[in-house]
Amino acid sequence: MLDIFDIQCSQDQFVSDDPYACDCDPDPACDIFDFLCFQTAFVAGCP
Repeated sequence: MLDIFDIQCSQDQFVSDDPYACDCDPDPACDIFDFLCFQTAFVAGCP
């Protein structure tokens, strides 16, 4: 079940440059677009 802790986990991984948090969008860079991609997936229910 998705909850606020999933967002917190993703945010923590993104801030620590965890590769897992940086593979949401197709570009190789670890940037804000990966974080925004996760948020979009979260709102959609993270298939």
